[in-house]
Amino acid sequence: MEVTSGAEEGFVREWTPCTHILNLIPPRIQTGLFSSELCLTCVDAVSEYIALGTNVGLVYWYDRKKGNIQRLRCEASTTPITFVKIVSTVDYMVGAGNAAGQVTVFQIPKEHPENLPETLKPKVEPKVERYTIGDLHKSKITAIEWSKNGMRLFSGDKNGVIIMTEIDFYMHLCKSSEIVNEGHEIVQMSYYQNTLLVSSVYRSILCERSDGRWSVTQIGKKERKSLCALGAVFQHSYARGGAAAAYCARPGLRLWRADTAGHVHQTLLFKVRDTHAHTRTCSLCAAAAYCARPGLRLWRADTAGHVHQTLLFKEAISNPLTVAELLNPAATRHSHSAREFNFGPLHVFREHFLVSHNECFLYVLDPRSLTAVAVVDDLRRILSVCVGREEIFVLEGARSLLRLAHAPEPAAAARAAGLFAGTPPPAATATPTAARHSFRFDLLSSKLPKSEKS
Repeated sequence: MEVTSGAEEGFVREWTPCTHILNLIPPRIQTGLFSSELCLTCVDAVSEYIALGTNVGLVYWYDRKKGNIQRLRCEASTTPITFVKIVSTVDYMVGAGNAAGQVTVFQIPKEHPENLPETLKPKVEPKVERYTIGDLHKSKITAIEWSKNGMRLFSGDKNGVIIMTEIDFYMHLCKSSEIVNEGHEIVQMSYYQNTLLVSSVYRSILCERSDGRWSVTQIGKKERKSLCALGAVFQHSYARGGAAAAYCARPGLRLWRADTAGHVHQTLLFKVRDTHAHTRTCSLCAAAAYCARPGLRLWRADTAGHVHQTLLFKEAISNPLTVAELLNPAATRHSHSAREFNFGPLHVFREHFLVSHNECFLYVLDPRSLTAVAVVDDLRRILSVCVGREEIFVLEGARSLLRLAHAPEPAAAARAAGLFAGTPPPAATATPTAARHSFRFDLLSSKLPKSEKS
């Protein structure tokens, strides 16, 4: 089987285990006279750091360059963290939501460049600051999204309430207000140029801010026939410009692609894929909204909410172009024939690809050619997934973290070079499905005032 250039570009595999991170996190934590098991619950990452939420109200902040770890403690120190999200601006902003509906924001100063003159360095090193957003959410936090500059944080909960928090870094204050109540659990949010794309278990909507007020537009003309945990994301290219697109997962291995006005422009069907699928493109614009639909489909919509295309992926998923090798796969592979699976949260990967997952499968999709670049079916149970520009982190258990990427992590490659001197690393080439071989490797400075309701 010939592997296309698109498949090669989207190829991922696990290169080294993340034991160097997990070994820094204790398996148990002492609370008074008793100790309890410490479990990881969620993950997010940027190129310099990884944030790991836990069941004991702690966020572990791992420095990928230095290899050390720091504990960030939320105000509700015993409530499990359910969602964590990082944005890199002047400082690192970390939003952590918990099972009680409380959101904590950590403002973590960045280090000064090594070549910065001593005269320009502050005499007192800034410390981590904490903002607590409470009393607005009444149920578990299920989604968090940041604006690009880190001054706005959006939090969604199990009851469908979405809160926007505006942070004033200079006054050390934050102000929160409710912008919409969907009445159903929020699955995912994606923010782009004053427009918030929201996917709940009921429908996908676009919330647009104009003159200080929010307007809501539904993507597509009808709500879903049944409640499904389907994702949605904006895909945009700052290099090429253009409007954003939202991808929304739909039941039955489908995706919607919509614009920011809520119009569905395309349904991506992964269920039936003909032999010429690799030559067919979707004529995607520079940016759009992709919304998952039932049956492993996607809608492609514009920023006005109009659906332009339905992309079908179900059959393509049964014939992925490459194999994502894991070092320690599950003993048995999951099967799509066992029951119906849908696309969950959606993430943009390497600009052109979409990554989605449910509790059993991780998908790397190419909406341009309606192909599945990779389907990871030998994970144990997916708890949380985060996607960066060049890598994917999967939390598949309370003590199991995987990194999937096109190439090894530079720091990990350096460690491997020290451990296995003289042994060349495996080549970063895509493995065709037809050649599926078994290739396995066995602080805070202060507590700031709570936000006030506007």
